[in-house]
Amino acid sequence: MTAHKYGINEKKKANVSALTDSVEKLQFHLAQQQSVVDSLTQKSLEFSSSLAMAERKRELASSQSDLAIEVVSCIKTIKRKSNLVKKQTDKSDAKINKTVSQMTQLVRQVIFAVEIVNKLVALIQKKKSSGAIISAELSSVMANAATDANTAVATTLVALRSCHVAMATGEECSQLTEQGVHQGIDLYAFITGETKILTRYKKMCEAVKRVEALEQGIEENMPHIQQEGQLTGEGAPAAMDVAELVDEEDARNQLIAELDADIASFDTNPTEESHSSLLSLITHANHTAKHNYNLALSANNRVTRELEEAKSKLAKTSVNLASLEAGLSAANAAAAIA
Repeated sequence: MTAHKYGINEKKKANVSALTDSVEKLQFHLAQQQSVVDSLTQKSLEFSSSLAMAERKRELASSQSDLAIEVVSCIKTIKRKSNLVKKQTDKSDAKINKTVSQMTQLVRQVIFAVEIVNKLVALIQKKKSSGAIISAELSSVMANAATDANTAVATTLVALRSCHVAMATGEECSQLTEQGVHQGIDLYAFITGETKILTRYKKMCEAVKRVEALEQGIEENMPHIQQEGQLTGEGAPAAMDVAELVDEEDARNQLIAELDADIASFDTNPTEESHSSLLSLITHANHTAKHNYNLALSANNRVTRELEEAKSKLAKTSVNLASLEAGLSAANAAAAIA
């Protein structure tokens, strides 16, 4: 009986020892899992902070990209409107220049007429002083005519000065408009990196200057050419100048159309030719920010999953440890009774 009781006690002690070992191992395992959970929690906080920063950078880069695209669109609009204003200004300048030319001819004719009237008045006075019979009414009419003629000269000169002022103002407006167009093209090329637009614009400006030079030359030489044509019956030089002018105008209009087409068809996605442009750099920064955000989001999601798994394992181990500790307590109580 004593031997049997001794065997039971030894069995209880062995059971208690085994449970104690299991509890200690599980406690060690639980401590390891708790350490993993603590580490992943800290890591999750860091990754969440990185994700928030990446999101802010992504939003900022997206905003800058949208703003750059909007700037390009605004420059296109400004360029089109500037071109329209320039065309209207050029038409106004042409009409003003034509008016000035006509007014100059009119002033010359009026002055010539005044000289004739003055000479006629002087002749009448001379005849009258030499005893010729000149009616007082004719003398009065001619005197009034001379006065009116001089008044007409003064009035036409005032009108001519006004035309010159309008012409100077129109030229200044045209220069300012052209400067605005040029600066718009420069800004567009700087942002987009489309250097070929600058080349086309310079060619267009040179073509416009050639056309203006031809127009001015034809206008200045036209009276002389017409006079020679009337004397010789030939008009070939004028026809040659006009044909050259038409060719130059066609070339100018072609360059203007190509320049407008380049700007209208420009794609806001940068090309290989414009990889170093401001728009390209901003677009690349936007793509990089989106890519970095996706990487941060993926990393944060992965850490979050790992943390949830570690917490689940920790909870399961805690339950198992509690169960073993309850069994150990019961085994110790049974051994104590014995």
